[in-house]
Order: sequence, then C-alpha cells, then structure tokens
Amino acid sequence: MKQFQLQMPDWQNIDWKSTINVVSILSLLGAIVYWIYPEIIIYGGIYNYPVGFFWFLGELILYSFLHGGFWHLLSNVIFFLFIGRVIEYSHGKEWTWWLWIWTTVFVGVFLYLFSENPTIGGSGFAMSLLAVYAYDFYKHRQHEDLKGAILLIIINLVIGMSATVSFMGHFAGAIAGGLYAWHRHKNPHLKFARFR
Repeated sequence: MKQFQLQMPDWQNIDWKSTINVVSILSLLGAIVYWIYPEIIIYGGIYNYPVGFFWFLGELILYSFLHGGFWHLLSNVIFFLFIGRVIEYSHGKEWTWWLWIWTTVFVGVFLYLFSENPTIGGSGFAMSLLAVYAYDFYKHRQHEDLKGAILLIIINLVIGMSATVSFMGHFAGAIAGGLYAWHRHKNPHLKFARFR
C-alpha cells in the first residue's frame, strides 16, 4: 500500500469529489436532522417491513446518513476520516465512491431482508472500509497489521450485539467490503464511470 500520513481535512478547502468528505458531512447533517426530528426514522430507517419500491429508495438514500446519537456519529466519522482516507488514498476517489454505493445498497437490502427494527447509520460503510483495509493487508502479506484489522472487525461485530447497535448492519457492511475488495482484486482493469 502507498505510504500515507493521517491528517484531518482542510476545512477551508474541502475536496467535494472525495467520498469520505461528502459522506462525513452528510452524516453530520443527517445526525442534526435526526436529533431535531427523530420521527424521520419512520421514513429513513430500514427494516423487514413491506414497503413500496419508491419508499424503499427513500429509505436507501436516508438510512446511512441518519445517526441516533453523538457517539454513534462520532464513531462512524472517525472510521470515515481515518481508515476511509487511507482507502481513498490507496485506491482512488472513483473506486471509493463505488465502494460506498455498493455498500449502501448491499447493507440496505440486507437490513430490509433480515432486520426486525428500523436501522439507521453509516456503520455498514465503516465496517466495509475496515474489511477493505484488512483485505489490503492480506493482499500485501502484512500479517501483523492484518491481525489488528481482523481484531477491529471482531470487536465491532461484538459491539453490534448490544441492544442499541445493529449487528446486521455491521455484519453486512463487513461482507460488502470484503466482497468488493476481492472482486476488484480479481478484476483490476475494470473501469468505473467517472464522477464529475
């Protein structure tokens, strides 16, 4: 992997093409909306309840940006800003945009099929980033770093078993990231549509 130094974003010159910047800012705005209007979970939370196609699309757009509390938001944004930046720097912005789209849809469908309670938050994308991080260590035979990344995945899955955190969202996110990284490694010449 490329060498990369962790740093906070330059708030005066935000790169709006960066997946990590955009998702982090939208998550902050989504958290504020949820804190002001918690009933939005009715429209933005995904769970195993039959809804129409367009209603489901609305949930798919909202669920990953809404956050139920300060610590929920903070933990996800920390993953986005630190691990997400490493992934974005190593693989590129388009690669990371498609990772986010794939993860959001995969986790959303998974939650719709299996979650019994309305689920919100970007934890699925955070876990997806962590799974890609682990896969990169595996691919580059960095075994000590791989062990640390796997331990972080396990800790987050265990945290997902608590009453207020979605195990399904964490689990589906890790699967989504692992599948994406594996597929992209097997198809390195696959081209993406460019985001402008």
